[in-house]
Formats: sequence, C-alpha cells, structure tokens
Amino acid sequence: MNIQQLENCAAVLCEMSKNFIDIPSESTKPLEAGKYCQMAQLYVLELATHLSKGLEPFDAYVATANGELEVPESKALMLSILAARPNK
Repeated sequence: MNIQQLENCAAVLCEMSKNFIDIPSESTKPLEAGKYCQMAQLYVLELATHLSKGLEPFDAYVATANGELEVPESKALMLSILAARPNK
C-alpha cells in the first residue's frame, strides 16, 4: 500500500461520510455511519502521514494504532468530542 492509495482511500471515505450525512432521516443511523467513515478517514490519513515521514510500514501501523500523530489542541478537542458521543 502506498501513500497515493491511502490518499485515494481517504477521499472515498470523505465522500461516503458526506453522502451518509446528507440522508434525510429521523434516525441517527446515517449520522453514525458518517461519523465512522470520518473516523476511518482519520486513521488512513494518520497512516499516510507516518509513512510520508519515512517510518517503515510496520512502525507506521504501530504509531497509527497508538495515536502517535501530534494533533493541534483545537482539533484534538473536536476529535475527543466526536469519540465520546454515544451511539444509539
């Protein structure tokens, strides 16, 4: 898997998220699906970032799983809010 493939994957997950969120529904299920796509996109982009910084693939996966990417405080707050939101 190369960085371009990961960027393409992230773009697809972004588009999927938008499409789920645009579904008119009284249920929260489309919003949840959109949220999960966004979360997956974040993992894919983090992996691509670690690889682009020269980490070996195994080390990049470990760093991604451990959440070792430095995130600005403002974005970290938003991510923690999204992660804490209960699923219905």
